[in-house]
Amino acid sequence: MISLRLILLSAVFAVTYGCKCVKPTQQLTYCRASWITRAKILKSTVIDSSIQYTVDHQEIFKNETVELFDKVYTPAYTAACGVVDLEVGEVYLLAGTVSPDTSAELQITSCIFMPANDVHPGINPPTWSNVSSELYTRLQTQDFKPCPLDD
Repeated sequence: MISLRLILLSAVFAVTYGCKCVKPTQQLTYCRASWITRAKILKSTVIDSSIQYTVDHQEIFKNETVELFDKVYTPAYTAACGVVDLEVGEVYLLAGTVSPDTSAELQITSCIFMPANDVHPGINPPTWSNVSSELYTRLQTQDFKPCPLDD
């Protein structure tokens, strides 16, 4: 009985203090993201409480920044909305923002990513092999409603 209470308490603690954000839709992500790109992960390095991914931007679909650098940062913990399990050598559809503290630091989180579909958005950026031809065409043609979205 004590172990059941401990398990329930642990679950409540995890839910209470974990990452909380609205699950993104393709439209919402398009509006919130400063940049969207197909990128190959070349290297993953833990730096303090962040993960630095070195990426090769293979195709840029949206870019509101001056330049897309090859370093992308995320919190090192899922509880802080970090995207911690991108695999080196894999190609992903990444979407993110630029750090408000610097004009060059690209950031990704589990709160802003382009889902492969809106029905089952998942919890992390999709691998490129899971991006449908329909979404790819929408990204290429920027076939999204004007931003900001009206309620």
